[in-house]
Amino acid sequence: MSEFMTVAQVMARNDQMSQILTYEKRFEEILRTIEGFVGHSAWRDCEFPERYAVISHFNNEKASEEAFNKLMGDESMLQMERMLHSVPDVRYVRLHWKHGKSPEDVEISDLLSFSNQLASAGRSEELELDLENTFETLKGLAGYLGSFYGSNLNLEEEVIGVALWKTRRAFEASIPGHTTYEVRLFERIA
Repeated sequence: MSEFMTVAQVMARNDQMSQILTYEKRFEEILRTIEGFVGHSAWRDCEFPERYAVISHFNNEKASEEAFNKLMGDESMLQMERMLHSVPDVRYVRLHWKHGKSPEDVEISDLLSFSNQLASAGRSEELELDLENTFETLKGLAGYLGSFYGSNLNLEEEVIGVALWKTRRAFEASIPGHTTYEVRLFERIA
């Protein structure tokens, strides 16, 4: 699979949300000029509303790299970083498996569960297989919309998993009694 997604997370105060959405719209305008751009979406953490995530989807690595270069050279990115007094935490994800809808395909207020796990050296394939098996079982759940996993391009042992949900109840039905890793839930806002 040659698809790529960038997952950028940033912390912001609630009163900065409208400014973040303005920047997000500017970033999407830039991304739409790139051949290979598939889609873009913005999310807000359900448990920690000061955390936002922006996911951009590309059908090849070259488009992902071009997006990075264009966004880093844009004045609005610098303005956002100054406003937030921080830079976004960005993960470049090479997709290894995908099923159903992608983040940009779901409706506003749909949900996204996000996990990142660090495999022991040489064990990322085993972790990916476990995640694929988990995602395969989710396909039959009411309210499941889609999922994907992949590896962080900058740290191959880090495996990123994302599942999309219609309702919080559907998400909660997918979580066993406990997990050995953190799963964050986000709501789509743009």
